[in-house]
Amino acid sequence: MKSPRLTPFRIALTYAVIALLWILFSDALVNTITSDSQSITVIQSLKGAFYVIATAFLLYFLIRRNESSLRGSEHHLKTLLESLPEAVIVINRQGLIVETNRAACELFSLSREEILVQKTDLLRKIDLAPTGLLVKTLAGETTHDREAAIQTSAGGRIPVSISASPARENDEGRVTRAIVVFRNVSELKRLERLRDEFLSTAAHELKTPMTTIKAYVTLLKKWRPDDLGERESKALTVLGYQTDRMNKLIQELLEFSRLQLGRLQLDRTRFDLRELVAEVISHAQGISPAHRLELHNGHEHWVMADRDRVEQVLVNLIDNAIKFSPEGGPIEVSIGEEEGRTQVAIQDRGLGISEPSQRHLFDRYYRAHSETSYNFSAGMGMGLYISRELINRHGGTIWCESREGQGSTFHFTLPSAQPTSNEEDLDDGEL
Repeated sequence: MKSPRLTPFRIALTYAVIALLWILFSDALVNTITSDSQSITVIQSLKGAFYVIATAFLLYFLIRRNESSLRGSEHHLKTLLESLPEAVIVINRQGLIVETNRAACELFSLSREEILVQKTDLLRKIDLAPTGLLVKTLAGETTHDREAAIQTSAGGRIPVSISASPARENDEGRVTRAIVVFRNVSELKRLERLRDEFLSTAAHELKTPMTTIKAYVTLLKKWRPDDLGERESKALTVLGYQTDRMNKLIQELLEFSRLQLGRLQLDRTRFDLRELVAEVISHAQGISPAHRLELHNGHEHWVMADRDRVEQVLVNLIDNAIKFSPEGGPIEVSIGEEEGRTQVAIQDRGLGISEPSQRHLFDRYYRAHSETSYNFSAGMGMGLYISRELINRHGGTIWCESREGQGSTFHFTLPSAQPTSNEEDLDDGEL
């Protein structure tokens, strides 16, 4: 059975009670033994000396016991810290590294002493200086799996995943330290690159036969359309639809691999975004008569961007609005200007997206309705991720506002471009 823990209050209370009893009973005992004042003085002196010596031994025992307990706890914690495979550093509120482990020494190619004297120099190399992650952690925030690259003393760069947690010292919850954990993800990055290379190669190899199949399906419909029976005509229609769907998936794979491998190039030109939106809407309306696509704002909106990439984003967002509005209805597209940016909003009255799903909507491979009956063969979950990356690389932003069961509105912005003098004169003439 575990013995009850002696708290500081219990120790102080016990000591006070014993001291009080000692004083009371020892004085009464002395008066009983002798009445001689000189003898009483000698006995009182001896009693006081004994009390001081006993108190000193008691304090010594308590201090030794406390030190032994602290050394045992410290040794236990250091053993645990050293056994961790991840690199760990502990940082105080002054931005100084006060503790580390063997894995950190190996990761940074520094000795323990060298790490402890780095102060904020090492922190700046890994974006943990007082203006970065460290301030947020000491304010009580927790960070998980933040990607970064650290520079070693040998001049190399190592990709790492960083997690940081605040350490609270007392019951009041005051944060006194930040515990930062580094995980070397070099091997993971290498495997991801191999995967992306494979996807890129596979997509390129699949594109040629799919294009050939699509071409022959089109030729079969043209060669002898009058001789095709209802069954053959339906089969060719289904084959054409599935071929288009496969081509779209292959194109997504190609775009995804280009993004991951850093091979995506933007061909920026100056164009009227309103005109492009009208073209995409016209094409989408032709293949989805159950939906009524409306474009608000008939004014020109000039942007400097890659027209094909922006068209890709528009097609993806409008296709999603159609797909997840199975009952049909209006899909409204509006364009506006605000603080030097052109903003596009695509609003549907469809299924909507739950609040938990909205947090992951633009993540790779994420499909908001994959666990529901409204999956609709929604692809590989790359469309919104690719759209976000394309808009971000243009210097814009993309986001979603949605309420489950009431529809969704996707917004994105692009930097605006000023019209040329000829276009301004034309606008004035039209007015």
